[in-house]
Amino acid sequence: KVTQRSIRQTGEEKAIEGKSLFSFDEVFDEDAATDDIYGAVGGAIVKGAVDGRNGTIFAYGQTGSGKTYTMQGNGLTGSIPKDGVETEAVDGIIQMVARDLFEHIGSDPTREFLLRASFVEVYNETIRDLLHDHDDAEHQSIGSSSASSKSPKKQNRSDLNSLILREDSKTGGVSLNCKEVIVT
Repeated sequence: KVTQRSIRQTGEEKAIEGKSLFSFDEVFDEDAATDDIYGAVGGAIVKGAVDGRNGTIFAYGQTGSGKTYTMQGNGLTGSIPKDGVETEAVDGIIQMVARDLFEHIGSDPTREFLLRASFVEVYNETIRDLLHDHDDAEHQSIGSSSASSKSPKKQNRSDLNSLILREDSKTGGVSLNCKEVIVT
């Protein structure tokens, strides 16, 4: 389905024996605002997470296309004067998810929630754990084969944060051994 600013996948997915199938919810053009993107896919993912399902919001695109800005906003927390002009904070998807998630939780005080979060980056075909502290002994073994072959003193932060993607050929699911933090 094509709209003014996006393309949405519709219909049934058809599996092909021996092939991986990757689907998408929606693709947005360069004029789509972060609010448009969150409204189209983010709210449903948060609702699913509140209902007990895992949720992933994945920004994909070429360098300079606005993925970081879309996910993180402009980094401001209030209005900041710059060159005599007030610059307002612009939230990204991450801030919108957090706000929406905690609103859902606050609206059901009889229910107990356990939130875990992980943040990863895919860049140049390397998956990095953005929450991983390279001094954390529990996660020293995470990484590419080049990271595990080096002594700890010679490993750089990029190698230590590299993850390996594991795909289950039966279910089509993928997993990463990335760090999860409890969110309070």
